[in-house]
Amino acid sequence: MGPHADCRKPVAKKDIRHHRPHFFEGEQSGRVRMKRSEKDIVVEQVPVGEFEVFTYFAACPQTRETVIIDPAGEPDRLVTMIREQGLKVKYILNTHGHADHVLANRPLREIFDAPTCMHQDDITFFSRDDVRAASLKEIGLPAPDPADRSIKDGDMLEVGTLKIRVIHTPGHTPGSVC
Repeated sequence: MGPHADCRKPVAKKDIRHHRPHFFEGEQSGRVRMKRSEKDIVVEQVPVGEFEVFTYFAACPQTRETVIIDPAGEPDRLVTMIREQGLKVKYILNTHGHADHVLANRPLREIFDAPTCMHQDDITFFSRDDVRAASLKEIGLPAPDPADRSIKDGDMLEVGTLKIRVIHTPGHTPGSVC
């Protein structure tokens, strides 16, 4: 298993119910609808890029505001999906700073005028010259640009009626979050 095998583990069935795709009918994606405090959240999972890293959209169905999580590439495809569904991108959230999880940050930020968010520990770590050089050498991809917004444990991102709490989970990288 590769270094990102943990990103592709299926979620325990007892926690969620699987349904047919909703926002992105016809796309290769999965939809999960979760109930919490009588408010719905729509989560779309889309395998993206050469590494087939999962990019997620967590959207408020009432306002259609969404957060893009780990935009791993194929920005034109992601933009098309977002526009076809009338979604409003509020944030671009990186769970960690590995290059294969941030490839579409810049174009999506520019197109949707949405800030990129990353934990300060990863912003600092991936700004180091030795780490940037290693990223380019090992996987042939540049390390991420610094994020527009530094996030930390306990921060809340409001997306429509949803409140997404940041949980700092260092290990995979110093600033991993979920």
